[in-house]
Amino acid sequence: MNLAQKTEVIEAYSEKAISTAQYPEKGKNLLYPALGLAGETGEVCEKVKKILRDKGGVVDKETRNALLKELGDIMWYINACTVEAQLDFRSIFFRAQEEHFNNWKGGDCEVSLASPLDVLASSALSMHRLAGKVTSEMENIHWGISSSNPASTLERSRCSIRNNMISILLHHQTCCILLDSGIVEVMAMNIEKLFSRKERGKIKGDGDDR
Repeated sequence: MNLAQKTEVIEAYSEKAISTAQYPEKGKNLLYPALGLAGETGEVCEKVKKILRDKGGVVDKETRNALLKELGDIMWYINACTVEAQLDFRSIFFRAQEEHFNNWKGGDCEVSLASPLDVLASSALSMHRLAGKVTSEMENIHWGISSSNPASTLERSRCSIRNNMISILLHHQTCCILLDSGIVEVMAMNIEKLFSRKERGKIKGDGDDR
């Protein structure tokens, strides 16, 4: 897939993903996607924990598919956060891709330094920790807008959100690789799932919290 094709895929994902959003005051609701991102990264941590506790450290097919679905949900909330914080999802995505490529090319990727399961656990924890930073800044913007804080303060928060999202996507990509998948494939799975639920009127039903 060349750059133009990948750009088209990313832009299409961003538009389709936000079109499934059902939360109140879409476009001016910073707190909702922040809460969702925190929750979904926590779900990945929970699933990795259960691999260690219940699966003897083995990622079976069922668990792999469940993790990929959670990674898709993380992408959905990252996109929603960019919409609400008025950031460019495409530029964040490609910056993360560039950094991930450079890490692998330079031999710095942590995948080579530990067992795959340890790296999966570390990446899950890192995403959750970084999501906390994103949500904190989203909250700052929410209250900053409400209290008319200086524009420079709000812009610093947006810059922090962007940088932390790039880092989340770096760890997200590592998780995809460890699960023998790719970030574009995860996006495709996420959209397919959401549009299927939307067609069946289940977008806000059990197991879905758009």
